Amino acid sequence: MRQGITHRLATHLEGHARIVSLLMVAGGFALAAMPGTAAAQDDVQGRSVSQRNAEEYAPKPIHIGSFEAFPSVNLAAEYNDNALVTANNGRESDVIFTLTPRLQLRDRRPDRSIDIDLSAGIRKFASIKTEDSEQFSVSARGAWGLGTATQYRASARVNRSTEDRRDAGSFNSVLQPIAFTDLNAQAGIDQAFGPIRVSLDGSARAVRYDGLTVIGSEQFDLSFRDFEVYRATSRISYAHSRDREVYLLLTVDDRSYDSAPITSGGDPLFPYDRSSRGGRLELGYRQQITELLYLDMRAGYLLRDFKDPALDNTKGLAFEANLLWNATPLTSIEVGAQRRVDETVNPLVSGLVRTEGTVKVEHELQRNLLLTARGSYAKLDQLDSTNDGDQWSVAAEATYRLDRHWGLSLKAEHYERRGFFDFSQNQVGISLRYSF
Repeated sequence: MRQGITHRLATHLEGHARIVSLLMVAGGFALAAMPGTAAAQDDVQGRSVSQRNAEEYAPKPIHIGSFEAFPSVNLAAEYNDNALVTANNGRESDVIFTLTPRLQLRDRRPDRSIDIDLSAGIRKFASIKTEDSEQFSVSARGAWGLGTATQYRASARVNRSTEDRRDAGSFNSVLQPIAFTDLNAQAGIDQAFGPIRVSLDGSARAVRYDGLTVIGSEQFDLSFRDFEVYRATSRISYAHSRDREVYLLLTVDDRSYDSAPITSGGDPLFPYDRSSRGGRLELGYRQQITELLYLDMRAGYLLRDFKDPALDNTKGLAFEANLLWNATPLTSIEVGAQRRVDETVNPLVSGLVRTEGTVKVEHELQRNLLLTARGSYAKLDQLDSTNDGDQWSVAAEATYRLDRHWGLSLKAEHYERRGFFDFSQNQVGISLRYSF
């Protein structure tokens, strides 16, 4: 029988002592003194064009007791020239219809906030009926003690969905989409000591897969892909004003994968146990440089220690950086970069090291018409293989808000991966949203 989440998290954290020690040595640096404050506008600090308030187009809430309710429904149609995400010689195109009702509940008070989000989805293919699927998600997030030196937060989420075939960790050769249930819970506390703030967070995640798959000539229950992740995060920051902050971020986690099934010949289906422990220690800096330029970056050391001695451990540079530049009152440019170990659950690619860059440009052509262009490029390093790869995408979208109730979106995207599980995919879609 599985141990309780609290006991498991405590046990795993004890096993991280060596990892934490190495991380602390590698990141042996102290918080630096902060320079003076910088001016910033409330409506643009850390916000892109799409995140700013457009009160005249915002839906009016429905009041249910102390909660504000925002019900909506979204209908989308999309043409996909490679719906099964196969190599170029086996492409199948299709038109996909999606219906997604959603209910958001919000209770905001000076000392607390509670957000609840419920959504469901039905996805239907015009031709490839085996790809039809359903989705359901419910999440809740709360924060208490707002405006005080001690703040608490907690969240929980249940997501019932199917695997996206183009994810690096997907079993995209399976005939039907693989259904899974994703359970996630998190709790944390913030404590302020003047300009210094300390936060501690703990989380637990469990993913369970349904269905069967045929590998070779044998059939296996997909529950062998089940996994759990236990994570603890500590953040210490110094901020003399809200415009500048230096912080030290430590994250440790334990990833436990179920054992590979045994074939009829008595051998494990997959050669490696991908279970691992690891973490990151990073020094970060956040600043509202000017009223129009916002920067958040951190860098440090990552370490991942695999349980299987046949797998090489991962260590080295870890970083993440995000720059937001509101180039004009109507145009935002966001640039990001990061290096991390992917949390993939395909036994063939778990432990994938990703180095990625992204860019997004938003332009408000009219008050109710937003244009967005985005692109990304990632290098993918398989730890136990020389068969590394890369992937990239470019996309464009136009969002037109007719009034408080109706919204229309058009989008187009090209996505491509090379090196392993090669494929390319083009999508063009339209969606109509109604907010009650």
